[in-house]
Amino acid sequence: MNSKRQKLYKIFWISLLSIILISAAMDIFCRTPDDFEVKALNLSPETEMGVFLFHGAQDQLNPELNAIAEKFTELLDFRDNLEVVNYDWSFGSSFRLRASTNALKVGEALGNELAAMKNLKYLRLIGHSAGAYIPDALCRAYRNGGGSAHIEITFLDAFGMRGFVDRGYGARNHGSCADFALNIVNTDDAAPTTNSFLNNAWNLDVTGLLHPTGFILRQDPRTGEIDPMLKLNAALDDVTRNLNNSAHQRNGHYWPPYYFLEILDLDMASPAMRNHDEFPRGETIMAPSLLSADTSITIQ
Repeated sequence: MNSKRQKLYKIFWISLLSIILISAAMDIFCRTPDDFEVKALNLSPETEMGVFLFHGAQDQLNPELNAIAEKFTELLDFRDNLEVVNYDWSFGSSFRLRASTNALKVGEALGNELAAMKNLKYLRLIGHSAGAYIPDALCRAYRNGGGSAHIEITFLDAFGMRGFVDRGYGARNHGSCADFALNIVNTDDAAPTTNSFLNNAWNLDVTGLLHPTGFILRQDPRTGEIDPMLKLNAALDDVTRNLNNSAHQRNGHYWPPYYFLEILDLDMASPAMRNHDEFPRGETIMAPSLLSADTSITIQ
């Protein structure tokens, strides 16, 4: 083997080893949670049903989740001992590289808190983007603590990466703890690892559906000052979406939350109405358009 070839082999193996070591270091870094105190829910001990919503990274101002929380409150107003909480975990979601790891820490703490509440009968957990990691961890901690409430999880364009290299973690694991899990997903938006169908949820695919004017004209409360990523990647900026820009109309990381808000009705809000015998885990169907004459979705 001549010296030139030997040099090329040496460069190749050094480069490969460097990539492996950097990836391993980044994976360890991303899997190490930040140091923060988890904000307690502090619910009434008489609570029988809890509806908890969890925003994504840098997204505590998300208007859809706020509207979904308000709609749950209105639809279930007749129920006694109901708590609806749009949970602000901005204390752990500000750093994207560790958002999913921090979300697991938040979920575990909340699950332990809820496990001590013996009157709970139903938990409805809703997670958007990186917030999808909170329901899974909450569910596991709650079950491990002896909690027996029925748990339903709704994933909205769930983030799937764990650490720095495992891009398929969410697809394999999201929803495995729940009695019923629904995943509403858009598969062509710019947000990384949010375009997968989930093996442990019933999947509703909203990709490519025509968007109603209310969504197209949606005003994103985030700014480049709140979320520096918007300055780096215009594809993440929903503020500039408009009727005349077809590319922005298909920028749909916020389309699943909006879609869920629009289809949410009393039957869908009511607990323990769905099961995986009727709606199998891993199955995917194309969602009906909100602009069609019949927008009913029989998952109730």
